[in-house]
Amino acid sequence: MTKASLYINAKGYGVTRHSYSGSSEYNHCARLYYLKRIAGWSERKQSAAMQFGIAMEEAHREFHATGLLQSLAVFEHLWEKFKDNKELEYSDRNESWDALNLTGQELLRLYAIKYPKFDFTIPSTESFQVQRSYEVFPGSELAGIELISYMDIIGKLKAGRVAPDLKDDRVILDMKVSTAECPVLVALDPQLRTYSMVEEIPTVGFLWFKINSRNLKRGDEVTVLEQSGHISPGTIGYVLSEDKNDIPITPPSIYLVSAQKCVDDFEAIKGASKEAKAVREKFIADFGVIVPISAITRQEIEVRMATISDEGREDMRRQIEQDIIRIHHASEEDFWPQQGGVRFPNNKCVTCAMRGICSGNDKLRDELVMRIQEEII
Repeated sequence: MTKASLYINAKGYGVTRHSYSGSSEYNHCARLYYLKRIAGWSERKQSAAMQFGIAMEEAHREFHATGLLQSLAVFEHLWEKFKDNKELEYSDRNESWDALNLTGQELLRLYAIKYPKFDFTIPSTESFQVQRSYEVFPGSELAGIELISYMDIIGKLKAGRVAPDLKDDRVILDMKVSTAECPVLVALDPQLRTYSMVEEIPTVGFLWFKINSRNLKRGDEVTVLEQSGHISPGTIGYVLSEDKNDIPITPPSIYLVSAQKCVDDFEAIKGASKEAKAVREKFIADFGVIVPISAITRQEIEVRMATISDEGREDMRRQIEQDIIRIHHASEEDFWPQQGGVRFPNNKCVTCAMRGICSGNDKLRDELVMRIQEEII
């Protein structure tokens, strides 16, 4: 039986590999799927967030191989390559190369503090980037098409953390480095549901590295990264003051407190009299700890896990099958419809890199995209 293919790529070869990202892209817009994967168009500008995420993932893996110091060195080496890259696009939250350089270091230091307290362990470097594939329609007209999955991490749940009705102590973790909040409804994430279906592991979760602004102001919540007075690493604190008149040493330093209400109490101490100054100094002695700004961070790391049911995995399997059938049919018919829009709530064309092609604007097309000849999974 001749092997089936999803489509014929820009090089004229039949592509037989499918992935979750392929389904996601096709369901977003069939024309976008065609332009990227078959016609060979790619965005010209590089995302700083994407390159930063890659550097963080490599550094995170190195942490579990050799420890914190080497992971910091790996991150700095990888991120250094983009220091003078003028093609990188930075978002408002990502700010700049320098800002992300400090953010990456802080996230790795924070991870070293938090990892021992997580409900999972990562046994070895072989637990990272686990690749799985299986034939979706063996013995049928679509025989030969495979679903390929690259799982960031397959860890082990600690003793006592496995749900009573489950026997499998493994957990699939998807590592994300993002300015967005970690999703709460983990069990509804289609990527994690796909991985759970492929690997037959019910427990899944996000290992979420949250990027926050580096600007610090009074009242901001921070995490202590090193021992500071009586405050231990990993402690959540709050900025008590950034006013250098309140801080009796040279900058860069800042006060931390252990409870939000103390910020308002400190703010209420007014006046330039000796009495007011004495009250303020006593308050600082009782509640505040002076630390260098390098010893605190606004960055966050969160782990959220959920259980995918047998029904949820079966639902995902059937969705993937339907997506493959639809893509194969679109290829046979050579019909990849535009499924975008320019008005809210369906305004996805407004930010799509392919909008110059779809609108017939060659100038905009050449500004946004270029032709490539690489296969995308």
